[in-house]
Amino acid sequence: MSLRHICFVFLILLFSCSNDSTPTPLVATLIFTANGITYNWKQVDNTNSDDFLAIFIYKVGNDFYALHTGTEASTFPIHPKDMSFFIESTNLSINTPYTYTTTDNSVYGSTLVVTTTLGYDPSTIYRASELGDFVTISFTKIHDNKADGNFNGRLTRESDLAKITVTNGTFLNVDIQN
Repeated sequence: MSLRHICFVFLILLFSCSNDSTPTPLVATLIFTANGITYNWKQVDNTNSDDFLAIFIYKVGNDFYALHTGTEASTFPIHPKDMSFFIESTNLSINTPYTYTTTDNSVYGSTLVVTTTLGYDPSTIYRASELGDFVTISFTKIHDNKADGNFNGRLTRESDLAKITVTNGTFLNVDIQN
């Protein structure tokens, strides 16, 4: 084999083994257990997809933040995989637990909808709607305008007022919108 052939083979090997330097986008993810069932929700950005799911933290007026998911592109009144957990603070700090506790039964606070079907099904809608219901959120990392953290809580099912316990909640790479 000539030196020219060896160089050609070397160049082919070099370029076929090179790493793509394009970074993999960080996908927002929520994982939690609710009364023994584990849920794993990942953000899907394509608004034309049936699986569209937005996951973000946004500021509600000047008063507080909310960890929110949903299928906002949908025109249905109850969205599958819907979460809106209130974070009663005007700024977000690492390793500070933020707890939203219901103190008035007439006010709906944090909400979790664990259905994957469209339409109103009160057996899949849980809210911090009764005295003692709560959601606690802690941030473990804030990076590149994204947040990672943990959450847990106790909510009341809309259909029969049964309690649901949310445990082992984690969120990763969730956009913070100011």
